Amino acid sequence: MVRLFILPALPLLTLQAVDFNKEVRPLLASKCYACHGPDEEGRKAKLRLDLREGALKNEVIVPGKVEESEFHYRIRSDDPEEIMPPPESHATLTEKEKELLEKWIKEGAEYDKHWAFVAPVASDPPAKGSEWVRNEIDSFIIANLKKHDLKPSAQADGYSLVRRLYLDLVGLPPTPEQADAFVGDIRPDAYERLVEELLVSPHYGEKWAREWLDLARYADSNGYEKDRPRNIWPYRDWVIRALNADMPYDQFTIEQLAGDMLPNATQEQKTATGFHRNTQLNEEGGIDPLEFRFYAAVDRVATTGTVWMGLTTGCAQCHTHKYDPITHDEYFGLMGLLDNVDEPDLLLYTDAQTKQKSDLEQQIDDKIKELTENNADFDQAFASWRKTEEKKATPWGTLKPDSMKTNLPKLEIMEDGSIFSSGDVTKRDVFDLNFTSKQPITALRLEVLPDDRLPNRGPGRCYYEGRKGDFFLSEFIVKSKGRKFRISNPSSTYGKISVGSGASASNVSDGIGSSGWSTSGQEGKANHLVLPLEKSIPADTPFSVRLLFERHFAASLGRFRISATSTANLPTVSKIGVKAEHILSLKETAKPKDLSALRSIYLEKVYLERPAPTRNAIVLKNTQWIWNAKGNRPRETLYFSKQFDLKELPQSAEIFFTCDDDVEFFLNGDSIGTTDLWSKPVTTPIKTLFRKGVNFLTAKASNQAGPAGLIAQLSLKLKNGNVQRITSDQSWKFSSQLSNPQTKDWHTRVLPNAKTAVVVGKYGDGPWGKLNLPKGNPSKKPNPITKLRNRLPRPNHTLVMLERPPDNPRPTLLRHRGEYTSPKHAVPAGIPEIFELQSRKEPVNRLEFARWLASPDNPLGDRVAVNRAWRSFFGYGLIRTNGDFGTQAPAPDHPELLDWLAVEFRKNGTSLKKLHRLIVTSSTYRQDSKASPSLLEKDPQNRLLARGPRFRLSGELIRDHMLKASGKLSAKMFGPGVYPPQPLTVLAHAFGNKSWNASKGEDRYRRSVYTFIKRTAPFAGFMTFDGTSGENCLAKRDRSNTPLQALALLNDEMFLELARAAGKEVHLQKKDPVLTLFRRFLTRPPSTEEREALQAYLDRQIERLSRGELKPSEIAADKKANPELAGKVLLARAIMNLDEALTKP
Repeated sequence: MVRLFILPALPLLTLQAVDFNKEVRPLLASKCYACHGPDEEGRKAKLRLDLREGALKNEVIVPGKVEESEFHYRIRSDDPEEIMPPPESHATLTEKEKELLEKWIKEGAEYDKHWAFVAPVASDPPAKGSEWVRNEIDSFIIANLKKHDLKPSAQADGYSLVRRLYLDLVGLPPTPEQADAFVGDIRPDAYERLVEELLVSPHYGEKWAREWLDLARYADSNGYEKDRPRNIWPYRDWVIRALNADMPYDQFTIEQLAGDMLPNATQEQKTATGFHRNTQLNEEGGIDPLEFRFYAAVDRVATTGTVWMGLTTGCAQCHTHKYDPITHDEYFGLMGLLDNVDEPDLLLYTDAQTKQKSDLEQQIDDKIKELTENNADFDQAFASWRKTEEKKATPWGTLKPDSMKTNLPKLEIMEDGSIFSSGDVTKRDVFDLNFTSKQPITALRLEVLPDDRLPNRGPGRCYYEGRKGDFFLSEFIVKSKGRKFRISNPSSTYGKISVGSGASASNVSDGIGSSGWSTSGQEGKANHLVLPLEKSIPADTPFSVRLLFERHFAASLGRFRISATSTANLPTVSKIGVKAEHILSLKETAKPKDLSALRSIYLEKVYLERPAPTRNAIVLKNTQWIWNAKGNRPRETLYFSKQFDLKELPQSAEIFFTCDDDVEFFLNGDSIGTTDLWSKPVTTPIKTLFRKGVNFLTAKASNQAGPAGLIAQLSLKLKNGNVQRITSDQSWKFSSQLSNPQTKDWHTRVLPNAKTAVVVGKYGDGPWGKLNLPKGNPSKKPNPITKLRNRLPRPNHTLVMLERPPDNPRPTLLRHRGEYTSPKHAVPAGIPEIFELQSRKEPVNRLEFARWLASPDNPLGDRVAVNRAWRSFFGYGLIRTNGDFGTQAPAPDHPELLDWLAVEFRKNGTSLKKLHRLIVTSSTYRQDSKASPSLLEKDPQNRLLARGPRFRLSGELIRDHMLKASGKLSAKMFGPGVYPPQPLTVLAHAFGNKSWNASKGEDRYRRSVYTFIKRTAPFAGFMTFDGTSGENCLAKRDRSNTPLQALALLNDEMFLELARAAGKEVHLQKKDPVLTLFRRFLTRPPSTEEREALQAYLDRQIERLSRGELKPSEIAADKKANPELAGKVLLARAIMNLDEALTKP
C-alpha cells in the first residue's frame, strides 16, 4: 500500500535551532512517554521515544527527512486508528507543537542529555559595561535585565545592609552600636570588612547548621509510636564545627556518608556518619525490625538523592517511571551502596574526660599499691583467703567453636575466645555452635560481656523501648548425636527482666520460649550463668549448643563466651568474678602477674568490703519507700532532693539507703555512696560534708521496670547526745528530667520543676520486706577504690554507621513495587547509567560512592550546593525546585549563572564561605528590596533579580532574633538539646515521654539550633512558622503567613518573657524607650512619624495601666511593677510584632 501525504509548507518558526532539552523533551515527555518511554510495563508497540536509538528503529524517525518518518505521518493523520497521540489519551498536539517536532526532525532529530546530567561548563561572563557590576554574578544578572528592559534597583541603605548581612550570615541582628559603627565607617572596604568579620564568627556555623539539619532530618527522638529520646546531638555539634572551620564541601560530604571507612578514621569522622543515623527508629512491640530497617534504607536513598544528586527517587522505589532517569533496578543499586552497614553507638570522651579518666585510673593503681603495702594484716589475710578459695575454685576452659551458624546475625570469634555478634537481628534469633572437647564436660558456663560497639555497651543488642544493651536468652540447649543433655540446678550472678517476672537461671532449660534469663539493669557489666549437666559429655565427642533468643522484640546477645569444666563437684557462679576464679583454679601454677591481679581483686572486692564490728542499727518504722507513683513502673530515672537546716555540725553521722533498682546519694553535691541491687542496702558513716545552715541530701535513682522505690535514713548525732533523723517521706521532692544532671548545680539548690514524692510503702512492707536487716546491722567504711571508680567519667555516646565486614555483606534484593514483603532478585551496588563515569571505576561501596558524589564526575553535586546557597540568600533558588533537578523540573531562571557558580565553587576548593562571600559582595545582593508597581507587575516573584531579597525569617531565626534584641541570648555552644518554654498542651497527644520541663538558667535562652526536637511533637514555636519535625529530608521550607503566627508572637510564653526583659532593662536604664526598643528590634532609627506614633501608643498604655484597666503586675510579671514599667513591656511587645521585626530587609 502506497501512502500519499501532502507535506504542508513549514513556516519559519525561528532562525534559531530547536533546543531539544527546552522544547522537544518536555513535549515528548508529556505527550508520548506514557506509552513509549522507559516504563517497560506501560510501553506499547515496543517503541521507545525517550532514547534516540529506539526512535530511529523501523524508520519511526528518519533524521533530516520529515516526510519519510512514520512519526510525521502519525502526528498529522486524521485517522483515529492511526493518529498519535491517540484520542483516548486526551494529549492532543497543537499545530505549533507539530511544526516544532517536524523542524526538529528536519534538523537531524538530535537528542541531548538533560542539562542537569551534563557537567557544568562556565560561560564567559558578559562584559561589565556598567559601574554597577562588582563581580561576575552582576555581569550575568544585568545582561539578563537588559533583555527584559529592566534596570537593577539602587543599593539598600546602610542599616538595611548591615541587618541583612547579620541575619544571613550569622542568623542574629546587629546591636544598634554595631549597626551605627558600620553606617559610620567611611572606608571604601567597610562592607567587605564586615563580611569577613561575620564569616569568622562562631555564630556562622550555628546559623548554617540549622539549614543543613533540615536536609539531614535531624531530631532528638526516634519517631514512630514510642518516640523516645536519642543521643545524636554530637552529630549536630560536628556540623556546626565543620561549617565554622569551612571544611571543604567535598570533605563535608565524604565524612558524613562514609567517615567510618576513611583510613585511620578519627572520632570526629565517625561522628559525622550520624547523618544517615537520623532515620527514624520504630520500637513498637511485634514489628519486624528488618522491615523497618528497610524503610530506613529507603529514607537514606531518598535523602542522598535530594541532597547530593538533586533527584527524586520515590517513584523508582516501586517501578521504572516514565519521567525519572533512574530505573527500578538502579534504585536498589543505589540502596546497595548505602545499606551495607551496621548501626552501633559510638562512645565519646571529651579531651577533658580522657585526661580525667587517665588521672583517676592512675590514682586507682596508686591507691591499690598503697593499701596492699601499708595494711599490716593484708598479706596474711590474702594468703588465708586464697588458700580457702582455691579449694572451692572451679577450673574452667574456654571453648572455641568448630563451626557456627545463625538465622541471620554474623558471629565472630575474638582473640580472648569470646564471640561477637553483628549484622541484622530478628525477634527470634538462633545461635548454633558446634564443639569438640578433649576433656569430658560436666558443666558449661555462659559469660555475657560488655563491648563498646554494642548499645549501652551491651552485653545484648536490644534497642527497644529504651532498653538498650539488654538481651533475653529463652533457651540454652545442649545436644550430642541427637541426644539432649539435661541441665541441673543452673545459677547466675544476676537475673532480672525489664517487664514481668521470670528471670532466673532455671528458665533457660525449661523448654518454654517465653521465659528466660536476662540481666536487665546491669547493662555495660559482665555476668555469667553456670549450667551443670545431669550427665557429662564424653571426651572427644562432638556436641552442639543452641542459644535461642525469643521475644516480641530483637533481644539477642552481642558478646559472650562459653567455657567448660570437667570437675566432679557441682559448680556454681563465682561471686568474686570469672577472672579471680580462673587465677584461683591455677593454684601453684599461677604466674606472678596473675597473683598481682588477684591481690588487686581481693583488696577491692573482699578486703575493703569487710564489715566493721557489729553494732546496733535501727531503721525507724516511719521511714518510707518513696517514688513518683505506686505500682509497677517503666524504666525511668528520677532525681530526689531533701533540704534540711543544721544549727550546728553533727559529731558523727550515718546514712542507710537502698533503691529498687539502683541509686547514688549525694550530700551537698559530693557522692556518699551507691547501690546496684535493692536487696543490698548501704550503711555508711559521713564526716566532713555537712555545713551550718541549709544542706541538701540528693539522689539519682533508677528503676529498670516493675516495683520501684527509694528508702533512706540519715542519722545525725549532736553534741548534746541527741540523734536527729531525716527519713524518706512525702516531704522529699523529685524531678523526672534535668537539663544537665552531670553537673553539681542541682545538688546544691532547690530542685527545678520539683514535684512532691509519693509514698509507695513503709519500711517492712512488701514487696521489699525488712531487707534482711537485723538490729545488729554490720557497717563498713567507704571503699576508697570504689569511690575512685565511681568518679570515672561517663562518656557521651552518639549514633554512627559502621561498614559491615567483607565476609558478611548485606545483600540488596529488589523489592517488587517497593514492598518489603515482596523480595525478588539480588541487585549489585552501583550508580544509575545516566551518570557517565569519567575514567573511574563503578562505585561498589559507601566510601567510593561518597567520593563520586563529591567529585566533578557528579554533574549535579555542585549545582545543587550553589543553588541551595542562592536560595538561602534570595528566597528562591536559581532553579525553583530545590531538591529536584530531574527531567520534569523547570529550567533554571539563570542557567549560565548557575553553571558558572558551580564551576567557580569547584575552583575555590568547594569552600562554602568563599561561595557565600561571592554572593553577598555582589551588587545583586546589595539592592534595595523595595519594588515599584511596574516592577512588581513585570517580575512579581523577583526571578530576574531587579531588586534585593525580602522575606520572613524562619521560626528559629525569629526566636534567636528576639533573644538577641531583648538581651537574653546565651552564647553557650554545643551539648545536649535544651527545652525552651512552650505550652504544655503541645505534648498532650504525643507518644512517648510527654514531659517538657522547661530549661532553667542560660539553657532557657540558647540559640534555637540547640532546641530539643521531638518528632511526634516538634517545638510549637517553630512549627507555627513552617518548621520541620525531622521526619523527612526537607530541601525547602514553605513560607506561610497565618493569624496563628501573630497570636504566637503576642501570647507565647517565651515571647512574653522576652518582651518583659527588654521593657524592664530599658526602664531600669532610664533610656528613651521608643528609640531604644525600636533600634534593638528593627536596627534602623525610627522616622519622626513612627516615633510619634509609638510614643502615643506608650502614653495610652501607661494611662490605661494607671486607671486600672490593666494590671501592671500581670503585664510585667512583677508584683512591684508600676504603670511606666508595664507600659514599656507593652511597647516592646508591639514592636516585636511589627512585620519588619520578622523580615529580612
